[in-house]
Amino acid sequence: MNEFAFKEGPLKERSFNETTYEERSDHSPQQGTEQKKADSLGRVWKNRRSIKPFHTQASYFRYLFLEYRKIRYFGNVTHIFLPRIVPSGIQLSRDVGTTFTTYLQPWSVELFEILSSVLSTGWRYLDKKEFNLLVVLKKLCEKIVKTDFSLPDLKNRNLLEKYRSLEMLFLVLHYRQDYPEILISALKRALKKVPDIKDSQSVVLLVRRIINRDDELPSLYNFLLGLNMLKYRRYFEINDLIHANSGEVVSEEVFECEGETYHEINQCIAESRKELLSLQKKLLEIQHLKQYLPLDEKGEIDYKIIEYFYESNEQRKKCSFTEDLEDVVDLSARLFGLFVNSFENILNGKIHIPGVGNVELFARSFFQVDLTKLKYIIEKLGKITYYLESHFTFEQYLALLQPRKVVHRYEAEAKQLIDEGLVLLHDMGNKLERILRLRTPGEIGTEEYEPLEPALLNGRYFHLPFEGRIIRYRNKLGGKTVLEALSFIVRVCYLICMFFHKPDVYGLLAEEEAVKENIESKLLLLGRIAKPEILRELRLLIG
Repeated sequence: MNEFAFKEGPLKERSFNETTYEERSDHSPQQGTEQKKADSLGRVWKNRRSIKPFHTQASYFRYLFLEYRKIRYFGNVTHIFLPRIVPSGIQLSRDVGTTFTTYLQPWSVELFEILSSVLSTGWRYLDKKEFNLLVVLKKLCEKIVKTDFSLPDLKNRNLLEKYRSLEMLFLVLHYRQDYPEILISALKRALKKVPDIKDSQSVVLLVRRIINRDDELPSLYNFLLGLNMLKYRRYFEINDLIHANSGEVVSEEVFECEGETYHEINQCIAESRKELLSLQKKLLEIQHLKQYLPLDEKGEIDYKIIEYFYESNEQRKKCSFTEDLEDVVDLSARLFGLFVNSFENILNGKIHIPGVGNVELFARSFFQVDLTKLKYIIEKLGKITYYLESHFTFEQYLALLQPRKVVHRYEAEAKQLIDEGLVLLHDMGNKLERILRLRTPGEIGTEEYEPLEPALLNGRYFHLPFEGRIIRYRNKLGGKTVLEALSFIVRVCYLICMFFHKPDVYGLLAEEEAVKENIESKLLLLGRIAKPEILRELRLLIG
């Protein structure tokens, strides 16, 4: 070991390598995903051990008349062999060991530390092949630092045996022609995520010096070629040392990482899966909401249904929706009152179906509490009008949605009551929307049926009674089928909540693009770090 070698600390770190794989297989077989990881990496490491094809030593005459001239030229250009007049006397240059001790090992120490930092979080933004190529490079740096490059016998044709494990790692990085550039491209991206490293170009230069061919100084690339020439008395290029059909030598299925990192990856997969399902649930909520929100020619929400609902009441005194925006307390009280008057019978009473008679669609436990609370709010809104010094306009109401230091007491109370009413409308709209979505389509018989109970929202199998039958009623639901009537009520609930900018409804719609981007981002992350079957399962779940 030389003065640039590692201290004992970093090198004692136990990696998930060939040795640990064999130990796990022999003594502690893993279950589930971890066992699949071990099996996958086991195949990769087995392929690495057969990465080099079998070579025989050339005959003396072949060496002398066909190989020697090329080997001698190689040695002179690369500074690997000493120039000799006598062909049989080929030998390594002593400068090789000195150069590696002076330059190659310090470069490897520096690069090892950088790669350790990069790989600790690299799995978050690199794909498995990129990450694993960097792992192989890190192992190569570690092996270089641990290797004794003193060359006491420069003519020893079996010197290659001493460097077999180092050679294997080096050949893995050149197994495919594009591996070196994939590795460098991945490293450049990864270095941008490491704030302590400012000069990424110098790091890339280190990599090129270690793995690429360099004829100015004796390079590791040429050294390994030279050792093979010395042993087999044949001229070699790097491709001659690689068995192109050895199989996968860099895994694209699992990360070749330390146990702690592997735990972090699994934890990230579990958390991302949970977040993805939550995002998908939110996206479905948005889609269910949008389904009941009509749009105008400009693609904006059309509130004409609310205006029609408000102005076409059965009272003698006609109301103007636009004019009543100047008094949001009266506006909201009338809207809530119209809702109760128009829909209480179908939600908490009976409706008349021609040919059937009066029928009760919903059990009293379904909407009675919500409607009772809404009636109480209507009453309170009617009383609070007397305490307001002036009309509380719709614009003032919207202004109160923003944080303010000073708020008039009765304006705050009015806003609170309106907000509570919107919560009730939203809840009732959500219940009806779920009923319409979860029901099993089809006409139920007219004789035996029971009013729908709240428990059906927990996933019970049910039909919507008389969904295709027309309602005979002298209000806004008259002439509609049961299905159309309930859909209309959902639309009214959601439109009122949107119009009054109810935060969890109005804000939900504004989040649609961000939710979609987050889903795509999570899928991309899981596509990099999770096994394909996990990603397929998630895609099936989210549709």
